[in-house]
Amino acid sequence: MDQVRLASEPASAETMFELGTHLFARGETLESMGRQGDAKADFEAALDMVRRAIQKQGTEELQEPHARVDLSSKYQWQGEIYGRLAEWQNAAESQRMAGLISEAVWRENPAEIQALRNTSHSHKTLGEALEHLADYQGALDSYRFSLLVIEEA
Repeated sequence: MDQVRLASEPASAETMFELGTHLFARGETLESMGRQGDAKADFEAALDMVRRAIQKQGTEELQEPHARVDLSSKYQWQGEIYGRLAEWQNAAESQRMAGLISEAVWRENPAEIQALRNTSHSHKTLGEALEHLADYQGALDSYRFSLLVIEEA
């Protein structure tokens, strides 16, 4: 069904992103069933869809805070998928980008609660990626920043 939508809307960033999240969910299900190879294939396909959605949305002029928060969410998903594939450096870079985008929106618009959530979450998951990269001080700093953001709110 999603692939039919993608064929009918090939340029829609939202359709690509939705397909990516559905593939990710299916990959999690397959992983829980012990079908690691199939799960990995779905995670890789999900990553491709989310990357394409980011590229598509990144070519647009993002002035509206909501659109920028939406882009940060896509980077978070990309980081999550990289983490599932144990590509920790890429996961960290994606979470860093998500955090930069969402924090800028939150600082400009403190009432934008999703920007606050994305900022805190991206720094928490950045910390997890940095732990896998054995950057323990960087991980600790990211975890602290995640909590600081919540305390500031």
